[in-house]
Amino acid sequence: MSPFKNPNILLLTIPILLSIFGLATVFTIGDNNALFYKQLILQILGLTLALGIIFFDWRFLRNGHYTFVLFSFSILLLVLLVILGATVNNAQSWFRFGGISLQPVELAKLALIFILAKYFYKRHVEVAYLPTIVFSSFYALIIFALTIMQPDLGSALVVLAIWGVIVFVSGIPKKYILFILSLACLSVFFSWSFLLQDYQKERIFSFVDPTRDIRGSGYNVYQSMIAIGSGGLWGKGINLGSQSKLSYLPEYETDFIFAAFAEEWGYVGVVFCILIYLFLILSILNMSKSMETNFETLFCIGVAAYFMVHTGVNIGMNIGLLPVTGIPLPFMSAGGTHILVEWIMLGFIISSSKYKYRNFSSMQNEIFI
Repeated sequence: MSPFKNPNILLLTIPILLSIFGLATVFTIGDNNALFYKQLILQILGLTLALGIIFFDWRFLRNGHYTFVLFSFSILLLVLLVILGATVNNAQSWFRFGGISLQPVELAKLALIFILAKYFYKRHVEVAYLPTIVFSSFYALIIFALTIMQPDLGSALVVLAIWGVIVFVSGIPKKYILFILSLACLSVFFSWSFLLQDYQKERIFSFVDPTRDIRGSGYNVYQSMIAIGSGGLWGKGINLGSQSKLSYLPEYETDFIFAAFAEEWGYVGVVFCILIYLFLILSILNMSKSMETNFETLFCIGVAAYFMVHTGVNIGMNIGLLPVTGIPLPFMSAGGTHILVEWIMLGFIISSSKYKYRNFSSMQNEIFI
């Protein structure tokens, strides 16, 4: 069977291609190969984890307290982060163990998708009642509050977006949509007034006018826009990106890897890259339609929301449409935790597709807790 006709193979092929884009960009721009080999190892480890998960039937997560245990563990890590976390770029968002870093909020995003998928799977009738929707928001708000404390505004907004998308597709009555929008506006007002640090507010001001302070808060976005524009139609070519090579573009391997890629590959490469991300998201949404139960369907939709928000926000901040929030570009940005979590997400989706409708009679004996 052609890989283009097999959604499972396709769901592995797409991230491999994106990973190659990221690795090529890091390799051609970096002064040494240490980061390249580190990212290569992480990508191989992530792919290995995904392949391992594929051969494991995890439908037992629908029942019992497994998802709640995972969620509780992720919350515990976020709490410990406040005490033991390492501070990088004004954010206490990482655990450091020698040369290894762990960003707990990425695991928390995965745990949130799992617990919301189970929550609405068990309450597909009660979703018509407002208390059900309100209670589901507590899962997201706990992670949101602990993430804002770091402070990590970007990941906090991703958490709310994941919750909002899953709630919206779970069958919520239209009359409650206004309530959710009001809650979102209230959260924005509260965050601006009491939670956001001065440097984060300055980033938002720079987003409104990137030229407002190009030597200060607006420097990163300004250099990113120059890098993207200088790529032209076909790009400057591999290893010829001057903005990146000469260190004018900061954080080229993480926050601004899209700009570094655009400088070398140009408009044509950018369009191709964006289409691949779009294809990944649409493939996940298409697979969600044929899952065995709403649990797997909602999980797929939550993962699609994760990729959609991460991709949209990262590209948006690279081209000056959104404030800089430190959100990595899936599979391309350097980093360990987010890459492994992204591969794990895809592994679970492919596993769900592989094991659906097997032992169907056992579903009749499920215990709803």
